[in-house]
Amino acid sequence: MEYEDVLRQYLGEFGRYQKLAALLIVLVGPSVGATMFAQAFLAATPAHHCRLYQNDSSAMYGHPSERLNLSVPMENVDGTWRYSSCLMYNRTSAGSNQTVRCSDGWEYDQSVYRSTVVTDVSTMVSHDY
Repeated sequence: MEYEDVLRQYLGEFGRYQKLAALLIVLVGPSVGATMFAQAFLAATPAHHCRLYQNDSSAMYGHPSERLNLSVPMENVDGTWRYSSCLMYNRTSAGSNQTVRCSDGWEYDQSVYRSTVVTDVSTMVSHDY
């Protein structure tokens, strides 16, 4: 008894249901693949730091790097020093090095992506996981 005969005996012939299932897989499969591939570009998280002022870009209030140096602490990420993504200095206590979470949202680096799902929704997860 051959393998195919055993399959036919227990599973039956390749009937109408199997043909319909194969057709649906062929029709739906490429769209699922395209959706998963698009996530690499649409859901990317570009470099970011805390927005320093609630309604405007930080660049409007003087030289950006000068304001960032005074408002956002540096952190070591994989051996590279960069501005913190989630912390800023507490503006209410003068001369203090106390840090708080971003209160006015984030500013994103737009050199690679002009807009992604992350930048449009503007929600970031904290590092406390």
